[in-house]
Amino acid sequence: MNAPRHDPLGWLAMLACIVIAAHGEWSLAVQAGYQPYVAAALPVAVDAYAIRSMQAGREVLAPVLLMVATNAAAHLVHAELLHVGPALVVAVSAIAPVVLWRVHALRREHDQEHEAAPADERPEPLWAAPEPPEPEPEPQPEPALVLGPFTPLAQLHPAPTAEPAGTGPEQAGRGADERTEPEAEPTAPQAEPEPGPEGPGGQFGEDVKTARRWLADDPTLTGTAIGTKLGKSDSYGRRVRREAHALALAGAST
Repeated sequence: MNAPRHDPLGWLAMLACIVIAAHGEWSLAVQAGYQPYVAAALPVAVDAYAIRSMQAGREVLAPVLLMVATNAAAHLVHAELLHVGPALVVAVSAIAPVVLWRVHALRREHDQEHEAAPADERPEPLWAAPEPPEPEPEPQPEPALVLGPFTPLAQLHPAPTAEPAGTGPEQAGRGADERTEPEAEPTAPQAEPEPGPEGPGGQFGEDVKTARRWLADDPTLTGTAIGTKLGKSDSYGRRVRREAHALALAGAST
């Protein structure tokens, strides 16, 4: 389980420890010959080294031992249990270059690992600004159910046309005018004109003459057969036969 980022007690403890350790480191630097204002940079360098190592997650023991050694040496010097000699001065003077080297080395190694590692495996920083809460999405209106184009009920079921009321002559005349006239029945073709008393005339007369010749050859020829041979109707063939027979009798009597 990850520790909370906002930890007041943790930050308070770290600040107190830094202050205590910084006082001993500053005192040791002053005893080693640094000016008081310049000596204040030594605890800053050591504490920065410790924070950088904790941030990188490696080499944490080295700055911790350095802080312990500088504070222990400072207290031993103040208690006159340790004399300031060449070895102590050289050791205190070497702290700044070594810290500078290790801080930049840890930063370079940390950046290389951070770029090579996947996003979900990268170590979390010691402190990061709180992320603003994501805005809640606005509620989207529900889509309307579309069934199709609107058609009024009157168009779906049109009302029947009411017949005009009343039985007066105007209504009767109006109804008679609005009625649909029946189609005229096809009229039968008009019969060919009968020949006059002097003899046949026109196409009918020609057909009668033709029929007389047929009857002379075959007296049993019927009117239907004559109509078929002439390409006319049966009734026309029978009339032609009667007229041809009548003319044959009239010629015989004379």
